Amino acid sequence: MVAPGLKVKVVCAGCNNGWMSDLENRAKAIVEPLIDETTTLIDSEGRLILAEWAVKTSMVFEALRSSGPYVFTEEERTLIRQSRGLPRFTTVWIAKCVGSSGPYCSASDLGGTVVGSDVDASAYVTTMAFGPLAIQVLRASVPGADSAKSITADIRPGPWNDVAIRVWPTSRVAPWPPRVALAGDEGLEAFAERWSPIRS
Repeated sequence: MVAPGLKVKVVCAGCNNGWMSDLENRAKAIVEPLIDETTTLIDSEGRLILAEWAVKTSMVFEALRSSGPYVFTEEERTLIRQSRGLPRFTTVWIAKCVGSSGPYCSASDLGGTVVGSDVDASAYVTTMAFGPLAIQVLRASVPGADSAKSITADIRPGPWNDVAIRVWPTSRVAPWPPRVALAGDEGLEAFAERWSPIRS
Protein backbone atom coordinates (compact mmCIF):
# COMPACT_ATOMS: atom_id res chain seq x y z
CA MET A 1 0.00 0.00 0.00
CA VAL A 2 1.24 3.52 -0.84
CA ALA A 3 1.36 6.11 1.91
CA PRO A 4 -0.96 9.12 1.33
CA GLY A 5 0.89 12.31 0.46
CA LEU A 6 3.98 10.50 -0.82
CA LYS A 7 5.77 12.63 -3.41
CA VAL A 8 7.00 11.00 -6.61
CA LYS A 9 9.92 12.85 -8.18
CA VAL A 10 9.34 11.73 -11.77
CA VAL A 11 7.21 14.58 -13.08
CA CYS A 12 8.76 17.76 -14.44
CA ALA A 13 7.54 21.14 -13.23
CA GLY A 14 6.12 21.95 -16.66
CA CYS A 15 3.87 18.87 -16.66
CA ASN A 16 2.99 19.14 -12.97
CA ASN A 17 1.92 22.77 -13.31
CA GLY A 18 0.58 22.42 -16.84
CA TRP A 19 -1.51 19.59 -18.30
CA MET A 20 -1.57 17.61 -15.04
CA SER A 21 -2.86 20.60 -13.10
CA ASP A 22 -5.49 21.24 -15.78
CA LEU A 23 -6.58 17.59 -15.57
CA GLU A 24 -6.77 17.76 -11.77
CA ASN A 25 -9.05 20.79 -12.02
CA ARG A 26 -11.33 19.09 -14.58
CA ALA A 27 -11.45 15.91 -12.51
CA LYS A 28 -12.28 17.83 -9.34
CA ALA A 29 -15.69 18.78 -10.75
CA ILE A 30 -16.43 15.09 -11.42
CA VAL A 31 -14.91 13.58 -8.27
CA GLU A 32 -16.27 15.95 -5.62
CA PRO A 33 -19.97 15.01 -6.10
CA LEU A 34 -18.99 11.33 -5.91
CA ILE A 35 -17.12 11.88 -2.65
CA ASP A 36 -20.10 13.89 -1.34
CA GLU A 37 -22.24 10.84 -2.22
CA THR A 38 -24.51 12.92 -4.44
CA THR A 39 -26.82 10.76 -6.55
CA THR A 40 -25.79 11.51 -10.11
CA LEU A 41 -25.22 10.21 -13.62
CA ILE A 42 -21.72 10.51 -15.07
CA ASP A 43 -22.00 11.39 -18.75
CA SER A 44 -19.51 10.51 -21.52
CA GLU A 45 -17.31 13.55 -20.96
CA GLY A 46 -17.30 12.99 -17.21
CA ARG A 47 -16.34 9.34 -17.71
CA LEU A 48 -13.47 10.33 -19.99
CA ILE A 49 -12.15 12.92 -17.54
CA LEU A 50 -12.43 10.49 -14.62
CA ALA A 51 -10.66 7.77 -16.61
CA GLU A 52 -7.91 10.15 -17.73
CA TRP A 53 -7.28 11.25 -14.16
CA ALA A 54 -7.32 7.68 -12.84
CA VAL A 55 -4.93 6.42 -15.53
CA LYS A 56 -2.58 9.38 -15.06
CA THR A 57 -2.52 8.68 -11.33
CA SER A 58 -1.88 4.98 -11.96
CA MET A 59 1.05 5.92 -14.21
CA VAL A 60 2.51 8.06 -11.44
CA PHE A 61 2.10 5.29 -8.86
CA GLU A 62 3.84 2.85 -11.19
CA ALA A 63 6.85 5.18 -11.22
CA LEU A 64 7.33 4.46 -7.49
CA ARG A 65 9.10 1.29 -8.56
CA SER A 66 12.84 1.75 -8.66
CA SER A 67 13.14 0.07 -12.04
CA GLY A 68 11.03 -1.27 -14.89
CA PRO A 69 9.86 -2.79 -16.95
CA TYR A 70 6.76 -0.65 -16.69
CA VAL A 71 3.39 -1.74 -18.03
CA PHE A 72 2.59 1.79 -19.19
CA THR A 73 4.93 2.72 -22.04
CA GLU A 74 6.56 6.05 -22.81
CA GLU A 75 4.34 6.29 -25.89
CA GLU A 76 1.23 5.87 -23.74
CA ARG A 77 2.36 8.53 -21.29
CA THR A 78 2.92 10.87 -24.24
CA LEU A 79 -0.48 9.98 -25.69
CA ILE A 80 -2.43 10.99 -22.58
CA ARG A 81 -0.41 14.18 -22.25
CA GLN A 82 -0.72 15.30 -25.85
CA SER A 83 -4.15 14.13 -26.98
CA ARG A 84 -6.10 12.79 -23.95
CA GLY A 85 -5.69 9.31 -25.41
CA LEU A 86 -5.98 6.30 -23.12
CA PRO A 87 -3.97 3.09 -23.60
CA ARG A 88 -5.61 0.04 -25.15
CA PHE A 89 -6.55 -2.79 -22.80
CA THR A 90 -7.07 -0.34 -19.93
CA THR A 91 -10.23 -0.50 -17.84
CA VAL A 92 -11.39 1.85 -15.08
CA TRP A 93 -14.04 1.15 -12.43
CA ILE A 94 -15.44 3.12 -9.51
CA ALA A 95 -17.03 1.74 -6.34
CA LYS A 96 -18.48 3.08 -3.12
CA CYS A 97 -16.82 2.21 0.18
CA VAL A 98 -18.06 2.72 3.73
CA GLY A 99 -16.16 2.60 7.00
CA SER A 100 -12.62 2.78 5.59
CA SER A 101 -9.90 4.15 7.86
CA GLY A 102 -8.63 6.83 5.47
CA PRO A 103 -7.06 7.42 2.04
CA TYR A 104 -5.99 4.15 0.43
CA CYS A 105 -3.83 3.07 -2.49
CA SER A 106 -2.67 -0.37 -3.50
CA ALA A 107 -0.75 -1.23 -6.65
CA SER A 108 0.24 -4.68 -7.81
CA ASP A 109 1.50 -6.62 -10.80
CA LEU A 110 -0.22 -9.60 -12.34
CA GLY A 111 1.51 -12.15 -14.50
CA GLY A 112 0.61 -15.25 -16.36
CA THR A 113 0.78 -17.12 -19.62
CA VAL A 114 -1.70 -16.64 -22.43
CA VAL A 115 -4.07 -19.61 -22.59
CA GLY A 116 -2.95 -22.09 -25.24
CA SER A 117 0.52 -20.59 -25.71
CA ASP A 118 3.80 -19.84 -23.97
CA VAL A 119 3.44 -16.05 -24.35
CA ASP A 120 3.94 -14.15 -21.11
CA ALA A 121 1.21 -11.70 -20.13
CA SER A 122 1.37 -8.94 -17.55
CA ALA A 123 -0.89 -6.35 -16.00
CA TYR A 124 -0.77 -3.56 -13.47
CA VAL A 125 -3.67 -2.90 -11.08
CA THR A 126 -4.05 0.30 -9.09
CA THR A 127 -6.80 0.67 -6.49
CA MET A 128 -7.33 4.02 -4.78
CA ALA A 129 -9.91 5.28 -2.31
CA PHE A 130 -10.77 8.75 -1.07
CA GLY A 131 -13.54 8.68 1.49
CA PRO A 132 -16.52 6.84 -0.04
CA LEU A 133 -15.02 6.75 -3.56
CA ALA A 134 -12.84 3.86 -4.71
CA ILE A 135 -11.24 3.83 -8.16
CA GLN A 136 -9.54 0.89 -9.83
CA VAL A 137 -7.40 0.84 -13.00
CA LEU A 138 -6.40 -2.39 -14.75
CA ARG A 139 -3.85 -2.14 -17.56
CA ALA A 140 -3.08 -5.41 -19.37
CA SER A 141 -0.16 -6.06 -21.70
CA VAL A 142 0.36 -9.08 -23.94
CA PRO A 143 3.19 -9.09 -26.51
CA GLY A 144 1.80 -9.41 -30.01
CA ALA A 145 -1.77 -8.67 -28.95
CA ASP A 146 -2.06 -5.38 -30.84
CA SER A 147 -4.64 -6.88 -33.19
CA ALA A 148 -6.70 -8.45 -30.40
CA LYS A 149 -10.08 -6.87 -29.73
CA SER A 150 -9.91 -7.49 -26.00
CA ILE A 151 -7.88 -9.00 -23.20
CA THR A 152 -9.63 -10.57 -20.24
CA ALA A 153 -8.64 -11.52 -16.73
CA ASP A 154 -10.06 -14.16 -14.45
CA ILE A 155 -11.79 -12.65 -11.46
CA ARG A 156 -12.16 -14.03 -7.95
CA PRO A 157 -15.70 -14.62 -6.68
CA GLY A 158 -17.44 -11.60 -5.23
CA PRO A 159 -20.35 -9.21 -5.73
CA TRP A 160 -18.38 -7.22 -8.30
CA ASN A 161 -21.24 -6.65 -10.75
CA ASP A 162 -23.18 -4.92 -7.98
CA VAL A 163 -20.18 -3.14 -6.44
CA ALA A 164 -18.10 -1.86 -9.35
CA ILE A 165 -19.27 0.55 -12.05
CA ARG A 166 -17.16 0.49 -15.20
CA VAL A 167 -16.52 4.03 -16.43
CA TRP A 168 -14.01 3.14 -19.14
CA PRO A 169 -14.33 1.82 -21.77
CA THR A 170 -18.10 2.01 -22.07
CA SER A 171 -20.73 4.02 -23.90
CA ARG A 172 -23.18 3.85 -20.99
CA VAL A 173 -24.00 6.65 -18.59
CA ALA A 174 -22.51 5.68 -15.23
CA PRO A 175 -24.96 5.91 -12.28
CA TRP A 176 -23.67 6.82 -8.83
CA PRO A 177 -23.74 5.45 -6.19
CA PRO A 178 -23.88 1.69 -6.86
CA ARG A 179 -26.35 -0.56 -5.03
CA VAL A 180 -23.69 -2.33 -2.94
CA ALA A 181 -20.69 -0.82 -1.15
CA LEU A 182 -17.29 -2.12 -0.11
CA ALA A 183 -17.18 -2.59 3.67
CA GLY A 184 -14.18 -0.98 5.35
CA ASP A 185 -10.52 -1.70 4.74
CA GLU A 186 -11.24 -5.40 4.26
CA GLY A 187 -13.63 -4.58 1.45
CA LEU A 188 -11.04 -2.38 -0.23
CA GLU A 189 -8.41 -5.12 0.08
CA ALA A 190 -10.78 -7.65 -1.50
CA PHE A 191 -11.53 -5.19 -4.31
CA ALA A 192 -7.82 -4.62 -4.91
CA GLU A 193 -7.09 -8.35 -4.91
CA ARG A 194 -10.02 -9.52 -7.04
CA TRP A 195 -7.91 -10.21 -10.14
CA SER A 196 -6.24 -13.45 -11.16
CA PRO A 197 -3.67 -13.95 -13.95
CA ILE A 198 -4.74 -12.48 -17.27
CA ARG A 199 -5.40 -14.16 -20.58
CA SER A 200 -6.18 -13.09 -24.14
